[in-house]
Amino acid sequence: MGKHRSALARRELVRRFRGSGLSVRVFAAREGVSPASLYRWLAEARGEEGRPAFVEVRGARPGAISGLSVELPGGVRVRVAGAEPVAFVAALAAALREEEPE
Repeated sequence: MGKHRSALARRELVRRFRGSGLSVRVFAAREGVSPASLYRWLAEARGEEGRPAFVEVRGARPGAISGLSVELPGGVRVRVAGAEPVAFVAALAAALREEEPE
């Protein structure tokens, strides 16, 4: 059984992770926690902060946008300029979230 961490300790760990620029896997290993626990604490923190998991994006014409900037957990940012299909941008953001850098 793993070490129990207080809510305050979990929030502090999440704060440090967000500023670290590391992947969940690398940060968790350095801190001695499982990646699954860190993912759970990140989800809890998002819920406490009241951030929506998804936000509707509308373009100038159906299926297109003039520009988009998406910030993912861990500080990953995706910026797209021009008229890219919304589905492409959504798929790219989803793929980046799943593929964590080492």
